[in-house]
Amino acid sequence: MEKTWTFSVGKIHKVNYITIIGICLLMTITSMAMVNFQVNMDELLPFIIVAIVSTIIYFLPIKDMIKAITFSSVIILSNFGYFLLGNFSPKTIASDVLVFVAGIICATLYFRKELLVINAVLLDICVVILFLLIL
Repeated sequence: MEKTWTFSVGKIHKVNYITIIGICLLMTITSMAMVNFQVNMDELLPFIIVAIVSTIIYFLPIKDMIKAITFSSVIILSNFGYFLLGNFSPKTIASDVLVFVAGIICATLYFRKELLVINAVLLDICVVILFLLIL
């Protein structure tokens, strides 16, 4: 008798939501640590916006695939915005790049190749834009 393999998309949404909030908290702490834990609202605002948008997306009754795309894309786009604002340091560049990888990992949890393709294209576009802006 062969076992059927199933998974709950709702649980994956919850894992991705917790991952996004965790990444926002870690990036907030990193940003604050760079300036000796002085709170600057300009630096914290992007993380607060991402947390609020993620919470709204999590509780909205929308299709699972749209939620999956938005959850995995929010991580990539938030880190892209973080790089665009110039709030990164050579000391934390490795952890900042790993956030891009976290966006791809969140997409792989759904086991859909379409999500991976969408996120890979989005990540490629973000990297090309960052490269062109640095030149």
